[in-house]
Amino acid sequence: MYFHCCGPSMSPTLKPGDLIVVAPYASRPVRRGDLIVFRLQDCSRLIVHRVAAVREPYVMVRGDNNTRPDPWLPEMKDILGRVVQRQRSRNAHFLAGGAAGDLYGRAARALAEARRTCFRLFRPAYLWAAEQGIIRRLLPFRLRTRMVAVERPEGTEFLLLAGRIVIARRPANSGTWLVRRPFKLLVDVRSLSRGLSAPPGDADGEPERPAERSSGRAPENDIMTT
Repeated sequence: MYFHCCGPSMSPTLKPGDLIVVAPYASRPVRRGDLIVFRLQDCSRLIVHRVAAVREPYVMVRGDNNTRPDPWLPEMKDILGRVVQRQRSRNAHFLAGGAAGDLYGRAARALAEARRTCFRLFRPAYLWAAEQGIIRRLLPFRLRTRMVAVERPEGTEFLLLAGRIVIARRPANSGTWLVRRPFKLLVDVRSLSRGLSAPPGDADGEPERPAERSSGRAPENDIMTT
C-alpha cells in the first residue's frame, strides 16, 4: 500500500508530501518502535504514528514530533500495517521498527524538544525581524518561490515551494499560512495573507505565476501525521 503524508507530527521522520510504503503485518507481531498506519474508530481518517507501547488488544501511539502520547488507543484490528519505506523527492529510505525504531523516535523527540526550547528563547527576536523584513532587505538575492495547489479530500491545500522544499502551506478550508522556520525571515507573510488573487513569488512580494494544480493523491490515499 502507498500513501502520501500530510501534517507535522512525525517530522523529521515523515514530512508533508512524503510517499510511504506500508506492509501488512500478517503473522508478525506489533512491536514498540514500529511506525504503523491505523484508522481512527470514530471516522475514516488514517493516521501514521509510532508505537509507544503494546497493551493488547490496544497500542499506545505517539508522533515523533509530539510532546506526549496520543489521546486515542487504536485496537489491533484498526492497524492497516507498518511503514517500511519513505520516499522524499527521488530518494527512498528504509524505516526501521522495533528497538531501532524506538531509539530513533526517542532521538527525534529529544531533537524536536531542543529545537522548541531554542525557538522559545529566540522567538521574540525572530518574530520582530520577520515583521520588520530586515533579513529580506539585507540579503543580496531574492528567494524564488512557486505556489502549488494540491487537491485533498477535505479541499484544496496550497503549498509555497522554494525549489523542492515546502516552506509554507495553507491547509484546506483555512485562511492561515503556516510558514516553516526560519523562512518567515525570507517570505513576506502579509503578501501570502492577501489572498491567492496575487500569488507570492519573490521574498520582496513580487507576484509570480499562478498556482500550479496537482491532484496530490498517492496511488492509494492520503494519510495524516496530525
